[in-house]
Amino acid sequence: PAPVVDVRRTMRGDTVIQGITDVPELEVARQLCLVVFELFSAINTREFLHAAWAAPGTKAFSHNLLAFVDHLEHVTLWVASLIVTPTKLAERQAMYARCITIAHHLYDLQNYSTARAFLDGLDHRSVVVLSDTTAANALATTTSDELAALKSVFDPFYGAVRNMPWNLTTPCVPVLSSFVSKMATVADIATFQTLDGTEVVNWTKMTHVADLSLRMASYQSNAYPFQEDAPLQRILRLMPQRRDEHSLQEMSKERAAATAFS
Repeated sequence: PAPVVDVRRTMRGDTVIQGITDVPELEVARQLCLVVFELFSAINTREFLHAAWAAPGTKAFSHNLLAFVDHLEHVTLWVASLIVTPTKLAERQAMYARCITIAHHLYDLQNYSTARAFLDGLDHRSVVVLSDTTAANALATTTSDELAALKSVFDPFYGAVRNMPWNLTTPCVPVLSSFVSKMATVADIATFQTLDGTEVVNWTKMTHVADLSLRMASYQSNAYPFQEDAPLQRILRLMPQRRDEHSLQEMSKERAAATAFS
């Protein structure tokens, strides 16, 4: 899609953006695409090799990859926090539905990593235990269908997201878990020894590394063509309402107890 204009001037006058409820869901998704693509495009393919991201002594060599992963983990906690924080049931239900719609827009924009993070937030245990908040009958039929479709697409056994073509001409941020596992495994067996002890390059594996590298480069070469909205970007980068795991669990218990009491 073409770059979008500042939604505050066209839809809400000069109202200051306080949170994601002040902006249409599609615009939130577009701005999230800009945030995550900046992190994604900074990753170098070598950061995947030899599981450098997992070993304490080599994590420094994968700092861009780890920053990307940390961001997505924060998004998951942020989404859960947005849903659990409101004290009123109707507000929690509205935020739950809103996050589903944003996740759907993210999927349509091929921002699969952030869409996955949103789904993880929707499925966070602090959210799931609030059955009154996530009840299907509290959602519009279209929203309920969106959630079911997204869960199906991101099922580990469903290949539509994992087996995307490498030569896309439109912006895309893939789910990187398959890249991480494949690159770590392939790089570690790039050579092998013959029976007489001679070390030989495993060209099949090296070709696979090259294919994955080209695929990453292809995805990283197509930036999203949206204008930045500075106030909204600040919110999406800081995620001020994000709580940690313990705080989320405690707040969820409070919300569940209040519902049971009422």
